[in-house]
Amino acid sequence: MSQHDLNIANQGFSAFRTDLNNALVALGGLQSGNSAPATTFANMFWMETDTNKLWLRNEDNDAWIEIFTLDQVNDKIASIGGVITLTSTGIDVTGDIVLGTSNGIDFGDAGGSGTANSNLLDDYEEGTWTPVFEGTSDAGSNTYDKQLGYYTKIGNLVTATLRIRTDALSGMTGNLRLAGLPFSVRNLAAGFDGAAGGIVVHQANTFGVNYPTSGYVVDNTSTVLLSYVSAINADPTSLTIADLGTGANANDMMATITYLTAT
Repeated sequence: MSQHDLNIANQGFSAFRTDLNNALVALGGLQSGNSAPATTFANMFWMETDTNKLWLRNEDNDAWIEIFTLDQVNDKIASIGGVITLTSTGIDVTGDIVLGTSNGIDFGDAGGSGTANSNLLDDYEEGTWTPVFEGTSDAGSNTYDKQLGYYTKIGNLVTATLRIRTDALSGMTGNLRLAGLPFSVRNLAAGFDGAAGGIVVHQANTFGVNYPTSGYVVDNTSTVLLSYVSAINADPTSLTIADLGTGANANDMMATITYLTAT
């Protein structure tokens, strides 16, 4: 690790050879050192050894451009400095792109009503969740023979699928809700429950009285209030615990829920 001004002065042969070798070592080592070389040239490299950063001198020879930081322990690039601008030819990446906490992909201003932060895609996640039936007055405790859910979260939008079927009911009172969503529902203004999302019921079998046909998410909770429609053009009515079947293999429901989270 050495630096050189890359100026070979007039001198005797032995000194010239030493000076030239020193210059070549400095070039081969990218002018390595804890501080920038005293003599700089446009488009020269400098490896900052105390921070493991690689720098490139700009064309005007008046500033350094950070290229990347090396992870010398694991022998890889730890991070890339500055902003990467993609051209029409795109960019090919082998392996995963790992973004730091609170960072994401900025799509720029789309011309809508959102803020600068609303253009940032900063989250993607896939996983499983466990749906349960609950009463709004008393949650109760049930036994299930089918209880499975999957979800995908893109930004603040969650799509969750489920199948649920009970074998025995215990202790529920009030209206019927579905609980256990993988993320809490976004808290909108008072009186706007349901604006953050709802449920599409694909199939419902073996309920006792009325069958769920629709429902909406409840702000600032992880629940969905379930409802049914008794006739054409009738308003939805909340399901109650009395609508459930009480035997084994009852209350079989398959559905998809789409809703907004806070982040």
